[in-house]
Amino acid sequence: MIFFGGYFRKGAIAIPALILLSGCVGSNRPDLTQKVPDKWDVAMPAWGHLVDLRSWWQTFNDPVLDELVENALANNLNIAQAEQWLKTAQALNGATASSYLPHLRAGVQPVQDAAARDNYLHGSIDMVWELSLYGESANRQQAGEAVVLSAQAREQGVRISVVANVVQNYLRFIYAGRQLSLLSSQEAVEKRLHTLAAIRKTAHIGDAEEQISSSLRMARLQANIIELQQVREQSSRALALLTNKTLTQTVQLLHDKINLTPDIRIKEIPADLLRTRPDIRQAEADVLQSAADVGLAQAALYPRLTLSGSLLYAYNQTENYRRSGSNSIPALGPIIDIPLWDWGMRLANKHAKEHELQAALLGYRKAVQDGVGETEDALSSLNYQNQCLQALHTAFEQQNHLRIMQQKLNQLGLSSEYDGLSGKSTMLQVESELVEAEFKHASAFVTLFKALGGAPLSAVSESFTTHAEGR
Repeated sequence: MIFFGGYFRKGAIAIPALILLSGCVGSNRPDLTQKVPDKWDVAMPAWGHLVDLRSWWQTFNDPVLDELVENALANNLNIAQAEQWLKTAQALNGATASSYLPHLRAGVQPVQDAAARDNYLHGSIDMVWELSLYGESANRQQAGEAVVLSAQAREQGVRISVVANVVQNYLRFIYAGRQLSLLSSQEAVEKRLHTLAAIRKTAHIGDAEEQISSSLRMARLQANIIELQQVREQSSRALALLTNKTLTQTVQLLHDKINLTPDIRIKEIPADLLRTRPDIRQAEADVLQSAADVGLAQAALYPRLTLSGSLLYAYNQTENYRRSGSNSIPALGPIIDIPLWDWGMRLANKHAKEHELQAALLGYRKAVQDGVGETEDALSSLNYQNQCLQALHTAFEQQNHLRIMQQKLNQLGLSSEYDGLSGKSTMLQVESELVEAEFKHASAFVTLFKALGGAPLSAVSESFTTHAEGR
């Protein structure tokens, strides 16, 4: 249908009415309220160092570790790639709603009439406006936001993983170095014990079993030393890869000392996981995307209206610039797309999208449950490792007391060098167990803050989060 002349006045009245109608239908945003516990099941101490979720590794008070994490956040290629994907999603999201704005096009082209006598120059201005009458624009905008939220979740997930891996590999490097130092001391003790065992056998004080047992312990020490050297090398290579530095640059920073993890307390509660864990944010994005798909499938069941208009002006070049009023032709009319023969297919698609939405909602609930459960497990593990560490501290103190007694007996001539070295070997074994317990306790600390979603936000993610919370 085409309107000429006076019909423009009626169209000018109808268009605002259609615009008002298009605002009557909004996006489809499901309620994502989830029931989570008010507090953690694992009892947390009311005292201790309060740890910031965005800089939790600084609890170790280690400048080298701080520098490694900063290098990783600034130079890691996985983080840089994820940030670019996030910027891509944000750039595309900004143009999502433009598909439901009027599109104007102007052009000039030469044409010739059918008799090939006159040449014309046609100039035209064309307008196409697809109206969002049933929430299409809002749902497409929601779908675009879901894509951005998904990219944000992936980017933050990469940052969390990189930070945790840097800290974990740093702890492994230091643990291996401390254990190698203890094993080196223990190897020296075992060599002396092996020599004394041979002397005792010759003097008929000991038997061959002592010498064989000493040889067996030395072989085990060698195997442990080789394994720890491999761990140390693997950790240094992993740190070099995570920080995008050369192995030489990374090794120059490393050392074998670390401050023990202090008693800590956290301010995060289970409800905070809904905004800090990337897997929950990803599940939220899936729900928003599915809800937008349902809204678009619902809108596809109804007629689609598009306004089309054009203004054509024909300039006759052959007749030497002669002009006539009949050379300009305006036109305005609607294009109506009515689903008739494929309506059943569209309805089936809507039902399928509704099932996808229900699956996404269940996935969101599962992500929340998994997040709370994983964090509870991490808290429990940290609690048990703390108890184990305290028990080994007590054992170390008792063994140290026995060592002092053995030294006094040796000074009084009531004990032999062989007995003293046996006590020293036991002391080194207990100290090795204590170092391992400290490593496991620190690793449990890392696991906890990885489960909490601990890592600094990038500038891109932070700006989007602020914008989303402000709506």
